[in-house]
Amino acid sequence: PSSAASDVYKRQGGLAALQMSQTGGGLPGDTWNILRYELKELRHSPSLYLFVPFIIIEVIGTSFFKEGAFGTPLLHTSGSLAEGAMTVLAILGCLLMMFFTVESQMRERIKKLAPIFYSTPAKSLAMLFGKSLANTAVCMVIMGAALVSSLIILLIQGVVTFDIFPFTAYWLFLLMPTFILWGAFITFAIVLTRNRFSTYGIAAAVLIGTLYLNLSGNMTWFSNWMLTGAAPWSDISVFEMDRSVLWLNRLFALSLAVLFAYLATKFYWRRGFDSIQIASRLKPKPILGFLLRALPFLVLPLVFGSLLWSQVNSGYQGEATRDLEKKYWRQNVATWGDIDPPSVS
Repeated sequence: PSSAASDVYKRQGGLAALQMSQTGGGLPGDTWNILRYELKELRHSPSLYLFVPFIIIEVIGTSFFKEGAFGTPLLHTSGSLAEGAMTVLAILGCLLMMFFTVESQMRERIKKLAPIFYSTPAKSLAMLFGKSLANTAVCMVIMGAALVSSLIILLIQGVVTFDIFPFTAYWLFLLMPTFILWGAFITFAIVLTRNRFSTYGIAAAVLIGTLYLNLSGNMTWFSNWMLTGAAPWSDISVFEMDRSVLWLNRLFALSLAVLFAYLATKFYWRRGFDSIQIASRLKPKPILGFLLRALPFLVLPLVFGSLLWSQVNSGYQGEATRDLEKKYWRQNVATWGDIDPPSVS
């Protein structure tokens, strides 16, 4: 504005004359405001009402029409329903969360509100965290609908009573870290690339790589971030054989989510590109300072990842066991491979 307009603005009292104010609400308040805004946007999203019923139909179809031996109907329990729906919820939930996360992070740019939104006193962590919470709420809605569907299946069969514990164990303690990790990774990818299609390409590459590891039989506890087919249910005991490695896997996933969230906050795009500033940050001293500040967020993934990798390597399907089997084969089987076995004539 001109100097004359500025003087008029000051004489009238500034924002107070317009009954307006500009204050920061703190991290909880800013997060809550952004969360409410994102939930309102998601409520009017057509894709939510299109894809969520398809996911519920898939969950019911894979469980209700599942057959036992010789084509007999399968009697379901709460544990079998929770385990059977976990893989479907993980794959389809991650796909849905990928699209919602990318679109929510790009919404202000698409609507031409980015300069106003990024100039507010809200913290960058609140902006990212509020959007991520809203997208995670979509997964909670899907799991709630799947829970009601499972209850309906048990009521139709009318034999086994409903138990909330298997659903809590599978969907809350085992599946929610997957969604948290995936949401943090997608947020970091969109912040780093600043392009929705590049982010979709990175996410698709990760999902295709995960599918390849599953189909090729090379998936391990270290790389199975979705926990697909890794936690069989038993009505006798609760994850007794794999309890320790399950905890390590989920703690490793959550620690990676914290790391991705920290990196996304540091690379958040509240300002435009400045070639001089970027060149100055690529010098050794700023890079070393950034690594030192990020070191506390790297410690937990390294610790949990190392413990998990050591258990995988020392297990009965690990490299150490395979080496012992090869040595046994060479010493006890291959030695007598060319000798004719004795026979009685």
